[in-house]
Amino acid sequence: MLLTRSLVRHMGERLRHAHEQVAEAQAATADQAHAWMAAVATTTSLIENTLKLYTTIAAQVDTRSEDERKSLQWRFMRERDPDEETTFHSRVWMFQVLDSVDDAAFTAAEIEPAEAREHLARMVERSIAYLQASEQQMRAFYRKYLPIVNAHKHGRALFALVPIVTDTGFTLQASEVALSALVSKRPGRGRPTRFITFTADEEFQSELSEALALLDVQVPRFVSFFESFAESALLYLVHIEGANPGKFPLLQFSLFADPYSAREEEVMAALRGAKLRIPEPPPEDEGQ
Repeated sequence: MLLTRSLVRHMGERLRHAHEQVAEAQAATADQAHAWMAAVATTTSLIENTLKLYTTIAAQVDTRSEDERKSLQWRFMRERDPDEETTFHSRVWMFQVLDSVDDAAFTAAEIEPAEAREHLARMVERSIAYLQASEQQMRAFYRKYLPIVNAHKHGRALFALVPIVTDTGFTLQASEVALSALVSKRPGRGRPTRFITFTADEEFQSELSEALALLDVQVPRFVSFFESFAESALLYLVHIEGANPGKFPLLQFSLFADPYSAREEEVMAALRGAKLRIPEPPPEDEGQ
């Protein structure tokens, strides 16, 4: 939990930096293409962080195993397959733990527990649908811009030129809103075989804005979730060692189902601050 908390804190810093780079690119009067390239590189890296975080959590790494603990490094360091999908959004955000909210949290708000749980089930369903759609959108952005970002990231020359193809060949034309790189079919091996071009046009800026809007929703919630998760884990260690930690572990849950109806808002208000039951361990058989 401490490792993940450190990661999401850095993701929060990277998100703020991406917005700063977008503002700088919008204000640039010269060399706009390189300014936008910096913004798309940061955003693509942040999307990769987010998708790898989903994949790693969904993999349910058993940190009691040394090999599994070591696997955490390559899970985050390896380049992500753009077509790799995560389908365990409920597991990642631990929506199933909401089932352990005590009925008293709802009755105190004058809501029948059965009705509240029906609302919760629908909100969880909408949240999962949103997360699945947002993942597909992030993957599409990542897949589209990864080749030019890799050229930028690995120090390959990016030229402020656009290749113009004609019937007899091609020429190169200078541009203030586009960058091109020469790449080979096998990155890093063999002679270059084609140009890839990045253009800071309206379509790109719209796609970048939409990608950042998704990250603006998810990254801060990841930060809140793992800040509370790490704190709760430390408090629970004190609890199982028989000491009184002085405060009750409380997880910061997030749903992605807004806008909410008036009744759903009431359920959410009842849920905030609700304590989760810590199940007692089963009694051990004699002789064990």
